[in-house]
Amino acid sequence: LDVTNDAWLLAGYDEWDNVQRYVGWMNYRNSAWSFPLAEAGNLCYPKGCIISFMDAIPIVSILFKALSPLLPATFQFEGIYMLLCFVLQGGAAALLVHLFVNSYAYTLIGTVLFVFSPVLLERGFRHSSLASHYLVLFAMWVYFSFHKRVFGGGGGQPAQSGTALALPWAPMLVLCFFSVGVTPYFMPMVMVFVALVAGEYV
Repeated sequence: LDVTNDAWLLAGYDEWDNVQRYVGWMNYRNSAWSFPLAEAGNLCYPKGCIISFMDAIPIVSILFKALSPLLPATFQFEGIYMLLCFVLQGGAAALLVHLFVNSYAYTLIGTVLFVFSPVLLERGFRHSSLASHYLVLFAMWVYFSFHKRVFGGGGGQPAQSGTALALPWAPMLVLCFFSVGVTPYFMPMVMVFVALVAGEYV
């Protein structure tokens, strides 16, 4: 979480993905603003490169580039983003689990299991963008909460027609925006659940 400590990134834990993302961020930070916003003119000279190809979490990079004049010369956001991943994983897991159980105790147990998922822990310290599992969990929550509203929680017969319900446009659009803004890797997974919501609406 020490934003001025980049030694652990440059050490290249297990593989060099951390270094690649950090190099992408540093070049983007030191590039002039251009359009599209996520383009780093200092990379792939002379045409520049969209930092999605460097896996540098564009939405976070853009935010910190805007704040760059206020930041120290050495600045890494990987630790902050990983903490955010664990927090959002817990929040999404709690919402998702609570759809299926009415006990706060069981919700807490289920949430803890999601937060300490071995896959999340493994991804977190060598491939932070791919630790954004919260995107999939929130997409599942949007789908299952809509499904519950349609079917009323059981019986297999619709409690009301999908067209009588308002589609959750806001969370669906936010999820699509963030899945592209973090890494396009999650876009197909998120879109599966967005398509399922649309299917139940019809």
